[in-house]
Amino acid sequence: KLVARVCRSIFKDTGFATTAGISVSPLLAKLASGLNKPQSINLLYPWRSSQLLYSMPLRKMQNVGYRTMRTLEGTIIDNFSSSPSTAKTQTEKVKTVIDLLQVPYESIVGSLRSLPAFQGSSMEQCDLLLQRCRGLDTNEVEDDEGGLPKTVSVENSFRRGTVCNMESVHHALRD
Repeated sequence: KLVARVCRSIFKDTGFATTAGISVSPLLAKLASGLNKPQSINLLYPWRSSQLLYSMPLRKMQNVGYRTMRTLEGTIIDNFSSSPSTAKTQTEKVKTVIDLLQVPYESIVGSLRSLPAFQGSSMEQCDLLLQRCRGLDTNEVEDDEGGLPKTVSVENSFRRGTVCNMESVHHALRD
């Protein structure tokens, strides 16, 4: 009820539709907030999160930046190429959470150790990353007492085929 009141208040005050995610951790709540956009409140139970997490691109995982992703991608490819029972090929671009979970722990630690930022903490970073890939997040939600938002975005989703020429694009941008 509280989240619904907050969303209604935001819409009333600003005219902006909001999407909210509710779960047991910030990681799962953020994942839930990405469902059924725009203007929805999504509840994600932990036992239902695996399917969403496992198919999620690894790059969307918290703290997996460009360099970390490139390093992990190489490790994932090496793992699949050494395992003939897998159907994955090296040409597949998107690496998912489940792809990383199939890589041996020692291989992940070794690849993270090659990154300057993780040299002294590669095991801890590996543990944290694998926990998040399994939906476990020990971070607590912190009350910033109404501080500035970390991100603000405005977007408009169009049904396929509704904006199909320059005139309709200009019309949509004017609105």
